[in-house]
Amino acid sequence: MRLRCLIYPEDRDHFSRLMAESTEAGVAGESAGDLARRFDSLDLRRWMVFKDDQGQPTRIIGVDYDITARKQAEESLRIKSDQLRALTIRVQQVREEERTMVARDLHDQMGRF
Repeated sequence: MRLRCLIYPEDRDHFSRLMAESTEAGVAGESAGDLARRFDSLDLRRWMVFKDDQGQPTRIIGVDYDITARKQAEESLRIKSDQLRALTIRVQQVREEERTMVARDLHDQMGRF
């Protein structure tokens, strides 16, 4: 399928599954609108699938959006989230170490009296 090469690489398997489901569902009477809503999960909008009498796709027309910037933003957000998570863990460790140190100092000072 030549269309598959136009799909973002990590979305190709999902796209293929949607096409397979479309073929199966097409026999059961799925409308092009139903299929278009399912394609929204790939950021593929305004797609229309034309099927033959047996429900097999014969043509696909539509508009695809370049989501490279969004994918890059998602990756950047994931990295920043991981960094924030690591920083939060480190802050908690430092707090625990500080509490332990204060408790020891307090214990030592109380033991002198």
